Amino acid sequence: GYRLDEKQRPTFLCSWKGLHVEDAPRPVGEQDLYVMQRTLHVRGDAGAAKVWFRAAVGDTIQKAAPGAFRIDDKWTLYVKSGGEAIVRSSAGEFELLVPVLLHEGQATVELTYDW
Repeated sequence: GYRLDEKQRPTFLCSWKGLHVEDAPRPVGEQDLYVMQRTLHVRGDAGAAKVWFRAAVGDTIQKAAPGAFRIDDKWTLYVKSGGEAIVRSSAGEFELLVPVLLHEGQATVELTYDW
């Protein structure tokens, strides 16, 4: 489902294996210079399992700087979370995986898409 804020911007809501996720995308910028900022709030109990969020898939994913990843040499994804994102190869493509580290049943992952 979803809910709308006072400016009619959506926050998407979903549940998965005992976790509740709020996904809030927002444009950030001025005039014609915008990026898309996305905040994921996760709450619940994942037990002892590690939880990862697949933030991007591409033909190439390269670390550009701490917390910054260049996707297909076309755009950059900036990641802030409680842990270190990793790039892995899977089925002929690359995935950017972000750990969702719950602390007292909550975690936040912030993503900024810059193209």
